[in-house]
Amino acid sequence: MGSSALSAVWTDAAAVADRIADTSGLPLTPNVDGRLRNRLRHTSVTLKHVHA
Repeated sequence: MGSSALSAVWTDAAAVADRIADTSGLPLTPNVDGRLRNRLRHTSVTLKHVHA
């Protein structure tokens, strides 16, 4: 498999997210959470998954 075939497979994740948002009619908003809020959310999700 040549490098040209591999380059066709990789897609920019931001472009994919933009396309999905446009198709579904949902706006994309930047993540403006600080480090503490991000850590609290991450911990909360982790605990939910552990206890599920």
